[in-house]
Amino acid sequence: MNQNALRPFVTSAIIAAMYCGFAELGLVLAFPRTNISPVWPPSGVALAAGLLFGLPAWPGVLIGAFVANAHSFVVYDQLGGASATIAALLIAIGNTSEAVLGALLLRRKFDAIKLLDRVDNVFAFVSVSAFVCCVSSVVGVAVHCAFGLTQWPSFAQAWVTWWLGDVTGVLFVAPVILMFVVPRRLQWTLFNLLEVPAILAALILYFWFVFVQWGSDPSSHSHEYLIMPLLLWVAFRLGRRATTLTVFIVCGISIWLTVQGLGPYAGASMTASLLSLQTFVALVALTFMVLMASLTERRNAISDLHALAGSLETLVDERTEELRIANEEKNQFLGMAAHDLRSALNAVIGFSDLLATSLREKLEQRQQRMMENIRDSSRYMLSLVENLLDVSTIEAGRLDLDLHPTDVAATVERSVTLNGLMASTKNITLQYRGSGSFVVPLDERRFEQVINNMINNAIKYSSPNSEVEVSVAREGGQVLIRVKDHGVGMSEGTRERLFQPFSKGRSAGTAGERSTGLGLAIAQKIIVRHGGTLSVESVEGEGSTFTVSLPMS
Repeated sequence: MNQNALRPFVTSAIIAAMYCGFAELGLVLAFPRTNISPVWPPSGVALAAGLLFGLPAWPGVLIGAFVANAHSFVVYDQLGGASATIAALLIAIGNTSEAVLGALLLRRKFDAIKLLDRVDNVFAFVSVSAFVCCVSSVVGVAVHCAFGLTQWPSFAQAWVTWWLGDVTGVLFVAPVILMFVVPRRLQWTLFNLLEVPAILAALILYFWFVFVQWGSDPSSHSHEYLIMPLLLWVAFRLGRRATTLTVFIVCGISIWLTVQGLGPYAGASMTASLLSLQTFVALVALTFMVLMASLTERRNAISDLHALAGSLETLVDERTEELRIANEEKNQFLGMAAHDLRSALNAVIGFSDLLATSLREKLEQRQQRMMENIRDSSRYMLSLVENLLDVSTIEAGRLDLDLHPTDVAATVERSVTLNGLMASTKNITLQYRGSGSFVVPLDERRFEQVINNMINNAIKYSSPNSEVEVSVAREGGQVLIRVKDHGVGMSEGTRERLFQPFSKGRSAGTAGERSTGLGLAIAQKIIVRHGGTLSVESVEGEGSTFTVSLPMS
């Protein structure tokens, strides 16, 4: 016979042995000269077995329950012979039905190993346990009444006592079995290990004062709940398994001391003691099952968040790398395409200038306008291509500056002179205001590119017969270059996106001039690379002022 064939028999034998062992514990905890126990631990063993093994657990539960009940009848000389056998078998069937029904209801939705990991699972476990315990208690009390062990008029009271004992047994024992059935590595620090003796000492003091010294003194009422802070300490410091075991020990010792006539519940009648003790055990067990489930949910949520954060970080890194590669490929494409287009456009512009000059007297006015359109469009396209090349260079991180001492004022004045012709076509007065020499380490070609863009924009968006002012001055350790126009200005929304690539926040120029939407974005990056800033102040309908600020050193 192989091991798989033997496994069901071994499992049933272990369940039956555990059931009988915990039944003996229940009898030890029974009130003197009775078999009435405040808690019936085998009910917890039976339900835990059903949750862990499912329907295959029923033979072990049935055998264990039959042996335990038959032994109880013999020990207390209540029944003998065939009567004891039949009564024990009927009660065992009720105990087995309780475990099987509870397992079927809970296993349909929950994993037994993780049953107590969530608060809603705990409440489902308690509700189902309370419901299925009705089966065993009804059958058990009915058998007792049928065999004369209990009077039928006392059926209701006996049923409540039996039911409370079974429910308390489930809450008392089942969590311990479910918690310890799967081996888990102990993750305690050295400080946690040092806490264990302190907790044991606190438990000894608790039982000594609450159950021995104070005993059933009415003035010590509710002192038994002083155990709550200690259990909270264990819960938050030592984890679920230690808490579950501590609750089991506290409840077990409390029951044993009570049936020995010690503690706050021992002074009352047996019925009152039973009810009060069962309430205490159930309340402590349920409270800390819910607390530990809540803490487990919190820890699992934190763990999931950490895992999600790590996963998101990995995804972001992967996506960033993909975007970096795509951006490099885009820049390479822009560079190659712009280089090829620039050669072709230079040829178009050259030939259009040649034709416009050599054939001016032979072309009709309409044909001359067409030649001008070809030349202007080609120049616009060339400007766009040049800007695309700059964008590609800047985004690829290849904007190398050839810095050398440069007279800022002279460079700006030269740009004003070069743009004078463009200003005159719109009858715009282009004025330069500045005095002195301000030498700053610059890439002169790139700096002149920025100044030309600023002056071109000022002329483009200024009305005819207006004025554009260009000034250079020193303020503190900065050289400020300002270009001020009295044109259309811009709104706040336009200013916010003005330095973004391909942003055309403003409309076409006052003479219909077109814009690539790249000039200012490139200009800002060039100035930033020089350690300076490019800013704008504008009022819609009144004009704009662009300011470049450069450090003197």
